[in-house]
Amino acid sequence: MRLCLLSQMKADRDLSSSGLNQSEIPHQDTAFVSSALAFLKNYNLDRLYKLCVRSGYDFKVSLAYNLFGSLEVTKGRLPPELREATLLMKTLIEHGGFQTGGLNIGLKSNPESDLKDVFVGYITALDVYAKALRVAAKLTVDGIFTNGLQQRYSGFQTNFGARFMNGELSLEDLSEQAKRTTAESPLPHGPNFWAAFYSRNSLNL
Repeated sequence: MRLCLLSQMKADRDLSSSGLNQSEIPHQDTAFVSSALAFLKNYNLDRLYKLCVRSGYDFKVSLAYNLFGSLEVTKGRLPPELREATLLMKTLIEHGGFQTGGLNIGLKSNPESDLKDVFVGYITALDVYAKALRVAAKLTVDGIFTNGLQQRYSGFQTNFGARFMNGELSLEDLSEQAKRTTAESPLPHGPNFWAAFYSRNSLNL
């Protein structure tokens, strides 16, 4: 969206003139999307304009308020990670996919890079997002995330967990329960499970 692009350009100029680096202003993107959202809602323009946002807070807020248009996935000199790209694609699928816009991919090349390096970098990034879309579709269809969450929190439906949800327990009760379950067996959908899942699917797609 042009409004966001102009805001970003102005912020870049202000940041350069201030002498600060990017890490010293961690919340500037949050201010951008919140300001754009308030402006569009206040003047009833939210039906006419959508936002071009980055992943993270901006992405989630724009989806929540039905203002998502395009996703900015500009990275550094390395291609995106499959796990990160898969989570982005999964979130898109769960919200109906792109209704307008698309992925805005940008890569920073080395000063000594030639046109071939730039070309290969973009093709590599596109390939990662294409694989991520297929993995995300498999996650959604197979219900792997959903089943994993249900299994992980199934204890809240019975016994001690049900009593906790009903407000029947004190902090002392929770403390004693935590002491008794410190040696609990690893979760079936822990880090090792997901590492194997992504590795297997990245090779098969």
